[in-house]
Amino acid sequence: MIEVGLQQASLRGLPLTVVHCFWDATAAMSDIRELPQGEEGPESQADLRLLLSEAIAGLSEKVPDVQVSLRLTHGLVDEGLAAMTRGAGLVIVGRHPMHGLSRVLSIAAATAVLERADCPVAIVPEPETT
Repeated sequence: MIEVGLQQASLRGLPLTVVHCFWDATAAMSDIRELPQGEEGPESQADLRLLLSEAIAGLSEKVPDVQVSLRLTHGLVDEGLAAMTRGAGLVIVGRHPMHGLSRVLSIAAATAVLERADCPVAIVPEPETT
């Protein structure tokens, strides 16, 4: 999914913002919506930021003309992405392999983003891992 985002950003001559939406009770009680890069937070959030950085590290080297920023957003996917779609050229949403309950949740998240977005949306299935 990130590769598709990098390719599209490069073709359009635009920057890419990679967003990971997460949910945790501590952030919910503090009404935290977005964590600026470099801000210290609970260990789980630091782990998420590290995983996000690692996910983009090797790929961004393949497309050096794209300026990439990383963003952690607290909340549900549709809430986290809806406000970011204003003025965006394209939103790309990953979809996990479809099994059991994850099938329902994955379709619901992708559909919710599609319904709320103010720009084109691409839904990219993630490869199945064994």
